[in-house]
Amino acid sequence: MKTLHTFALREDEIHVWSSPLVVSESLLSALRAVLCEEEMDRASRSSSSTLRDRFLAVRGTLRHLLGRYLNRAPDQIRFIYGPHGKPSIASNEELQFSLTHSGDWVAYALARGCPLGIDMERLRALPDMEKVANRMFCADEAAEIRQLTVSEQERAFFCCWTRKEAYAKADGRGLLAGFNSYRVTVRPGDAPRIVHMGFDATLASNWSLHDLCLSPQYVAALAYPGARRSLSIFQVADLDEILAA
Repeated sequence: MKTLHTFALREDEIHVWSSPLVVSESLLSALRAVLCEEEMDRASRSSSSTLRDRFLAVRGTLRHLLGRYLNRAPDQIRFIYGPHGKPSIASNEELQFSLTHSGDWVAYALARGCPLGIDMERLRALPDMEKVANRMFCADEAAEIRQLTVSEQERAFFCCWTRKEAYAKADGRGLLAGFNSYRVTVRPGDAPRIVHMGFDATLASNWSLHDLCLSPQYVAALAYPGARRSLSIFQVADLDEILAA
């Protein structure tokens, strides 16, 4: 992993910041001041104090991170939302971002002039995994997962999910993109890629797909249109390091 030495971002690269989602009182105190009224209102509607604090931490850290790239105070950043809820920075279409959090981990991806999506899932047993795969994935993906050994199926399922979700987030439609309308590779050892979109392999070849090794207990993927870019991963011990970097 690279050390935290720069917030400069070239047009041919992508930065991914990854951290355990440790939420301390000192962190929350520092972050509440940079959040807008809409964000505070969303946090207050959370179903538990844990979810509320995690939202505050994830969103406040995002503001600090974007502020470093934009040379702007974090509380001066304003977000706008696409028709399906994808956030972007108002008055700045060049710097684009995506974020994901699962369990006790969070990751942010940033690029210039390129929509992107990042997704992460904690590896865990799913009693109804086959049923979910049959319902959400395309038939070929579900069949490939069934053909794997039991020990391989769990990772293959989450690799498939995160690869598809990363594309859906980059596309801007999220789950509305229709998970079963495009196919990704799922077999262990196969390079991550989108095989086809609506059975159009040419359209799929216009997208880049990466697997990300951010934590041993998690699977993550990154997707964006166009040729593969240089990828830099900044792994930190906690969110405070991002604020202090």
